Amino acid sequence: GCFFLEEIDATKNQLEKLPEYICKLEILKVLLVDNNLIEELPQKLFTDCKMLATFSIHKNPIETKTIQSIPNFKEYNERRVQKYDKQIYGGGMKENLSFDEGFDKDT
Repeated sequence: GCFFLEEIDATKNQLEKLPEYICKLEILKVLLVDNNLIEELPQKLFTDCKMLATFSIHKNPIETKTIQSIPNFKEYNERRVQKYDKQIYGGGMKENLSFDEGFDKDT
């Protein structure tokens, strides 16, 4: 199967939700789903995808509080911050020092 996928780019696909089986991708590191129609996420996304450090869901109708309420969001967020810390302090972001949270802030 596809259990060894490390990166998925599903931007601009008119997805309304992510399938539950995406949680079986335990070594998934990057998940990009910008510009879709996603309103909900699998509840085990941040629990089962333990390697996920980059998750981008900009321009979707899902609310920030919904994303942050998913179990183990805090642990995912710590991985995300550690990844950017390594890039910034390791010199990997010399030209672009922007820090993207991966989702749109609710206004």
